[in-house]
Amino acid sequence: MNKLAIVGCGRLGAIVANAVADGLLPEYELVGLFSRTTERAEGLAVELAAKGVGCKVCGSLEELLALRPDYLVEAASPACMKAITLPTLAAGCNIVTLSIGAFADDDFYAEATEA
Repeated sequence: MNKLAIVGCGRLGAIVANAVADGLLPEYELVGLFSRTTERAEGLAVELAAKGVGCKVCGSLEELLALRPDYLVEAASPACMKAITLPTLAAGCNIVTLSIGAFADDDFYAEATEA
């Protein structure tokens, strides 16, 4: 079972989280949520709990990475993607981005590729 964490608990993050809760990703266990606003992450956690999926709401990226996810799904923004990519990779975690536009920055792309 692969451990999955989500950064960004808006519409896109909720789609991914609900895919796990609805059994569409049976090889993944959702272990944590982190969002710019804790209230948004808490709200999504309540929705998931109603479906029988429990996960931790984290107050920081460091707290989320301490859960040792195998994959982190970024569903926030290109700016967030730039902020979390290098620390996530340094923690040995794979990252899946929905904000692919962050890689239009050639310098960032080179840094991420090197990491």
